[in-house]
Amino acid sequence: MIFKSFLVLGGAGFVGSHLVDLLVKRGAEKVVVLDSFSLGNMKNLKWALENGNVIVHKEDARHLTAVENIIEREKPEVVFNLAVKPLMYSFIDPE
Repeated sequence: MIFKSFLVLGGAGFVGSHLVDLLVKRGAEKVVVLDSFSLGNMKNLKWALENGNVIVHKEDARHLTAVENIIEREKPEVVFNLAVKPLMYSFIDPE
C-alpha cells in the first residue's frame, strides 16, 4: 500500500465501515473515522477496532472547522468522504 494513513468521513456507516475494514486488512498504519453516528453505528467498526489502529471521532462532517482540526491533528495522507444525509431528510430539511 502506497499510503499509510487515512481519514474516512462517514466511516461508521454501511459503505464507510467496509472501506475501513478493507484499509485495515490491506495494512493501513492508521485509519481515522469521522462520523456523526446519525446513521453509522459503532458495531460496524468492531472488527477494525480490534484488528487495526483505528481512531474514531464523533463529529458532523458538515462542520468544516471540526474536519479541519481532525485533519490537522491526525495528518491523513488520503481522505475519503462517504458521509451522507438520508435522502428523506434531505427533502425535508435541505440544509
